[in-house]
Amino acid sequence: MIFHIKFNQIFMNKDFRLIYRQLAECGTAMGWTYKIQLKQAESNTIKGRIVKVLSVVFSALVSVSALSAALKMINIQDNVANFITAILGVLATIAVGLDNKLDFLSLAKDNIKCGAICRDITKSYRSLLTDIKSGQMTTYDEIIARRDELQRKELDLFKDAPITFRKAVKKAEEHLMKARDNETTDEEIRSILGKQFLLSDDDFQEE
Repeated sequence: MIFHIKFNQIFMNKDFRLIYRQLAECGTAMGWTYKIQLKQAESNTIKGRIVKVLSVVFSALVSVSALSAALKMINIQDNVANFITAILGVLATIAVGLDNKLDFLSLAKDNIKCGAICRDITKSYRSLLTDIKSGQMTTYDEIIARRDELQRKELDLFKDAPITFRKAVKKAEEHLMKARDNETTDEEIRSILGKQFLLSDDDFQEE
């Protein structure tokens, strides 16, 4: 087979194996970053929703002019009622401040945007590895040029990439290493794309 000849020729050079290994590691790192950004986005979304709910609830309670009266009606003394009202006011201020200053939902959008770019770069590395293995790209110059182009994209991305935390890393590890949700089986491909649209092994011919 022609692609086997090209594949073997280029892989006979041990120096090139280092380059191929590097490409695989870079693609893997970007795949990790993509998943970590998504998990951080999930965390920020949950936090953002909680803060917004608390902000609305506490603000609503404080804004009710009858709050103190309602507390007094259930035999709570004036000073205690005023104290409870003051505490709710502080909590409302904190919740609103967190919502305005941290803005978890906007942070989640930044994580998703960064993750989407990471996913695109990961796919580009995968395509490059595929082109090399299939024999479509066989010269050092074109492979290295493509590698350097992808690494420049990484550098530009990480200059302003949103921060992530250890919890997001742990969740990404669970999904990638344990659940293996980044792998696609032949059965999934047939079920989702439809068997009638796919080529079988018999459709391929050796040259």
